[in-house]
Amino acid sequence: MAKSRESEHNAPVGNGLLRFTFDENPDTLGHAPMWVPQGPEFVTWDAQYRFWQAVHRHANQANERLLELWEANAGKVPESELGGWAEQFHLLYQGRPAEWVLNAARLTLFQWHIAETEDRLRAEREGRSEIETRPKVPILISLLATKGAPVVTNDECRIDLPPVWWHPLQASKLPNGDRVLTRAGFRNAVVELLEKELDRIEALAKARGAVPVPTNRRPETFEWAVRFQVNGEQVSKIAHGVQEQERRIRRAIDDVLSWVQLDKRRDAPGRPLKHRK
Repeated sequence: MAKSRESEHNAPVGNGLLRFTFDENPDTLGHAPMWVPQGPEFVTWDAQYRFWQAVHRHANQANERLLELWEANAGKVPESELGGWAEQFHLLYQGRPAEWVLNAARLTLFQWHIAETEDRLRAEREGRSEIETRPKVPILISLLATKGAPVVTNDECRIDLPPVWWHPLQASKLPNGDRVLTRAGFRNAVVELLEKELDRIEALAKARGAVPVPTNRRPETFEWAVRFQVNGEQVSKIAHGVQEQERRIRRAIDDVLSWVQLDKRRDAPGRPLKHRK
């Protein structure tokens, strides 16, 4: 498995600069948060973030086409071609290329440009003629990173349990006193300590305006939505492959597309998507 390495860059977006980090290891790319700051924009961003992760993992044709555009235009893809890419893969909202998708694509292209420049400069410094290029994976900027300080800090989320030990033959040590416990009893006592710390952190996040993301945002529902919306697969084929009822698949797809603000494509008997040259 490739080593994970984080980089930080300034990306031109709109009239200003956004500072973001991205993980260059495609195996660990994009871990969506379980809590987000309160507000509809954060809940929407969370769904879009999960959808974009699913595009990376399950929409090979869309990823390859974006890479083709990047290579054909030396990294400077015209807006018209980027919009055509979004239209080709049904990434539209109210009949137009979804702005959040275009922003994610622009940032992906920018990251590829930065990574290629760094790879070339590194090869020159080390006197190598061959450039070791990193995998080109799509990224989506973290909305959380654009809003200043986090709701809770890393220090506040640190869990320091008091010293405990379990003795199979004598009394075990716990914060509230030494007593004889079975292995299962001792495990339950330690879990109680951990639960108290988790409750403390969640209460702190909630007090500062954070909310848990909806529990129905399971990875498989975003995979189904991407396979239908971006890959052009029929619902019946998806349902047959995962052994689920078509009704449940359709409901999940409708929910995801509503969350991420994309127009649902027609579920017509499928023809393979073709690249636009």
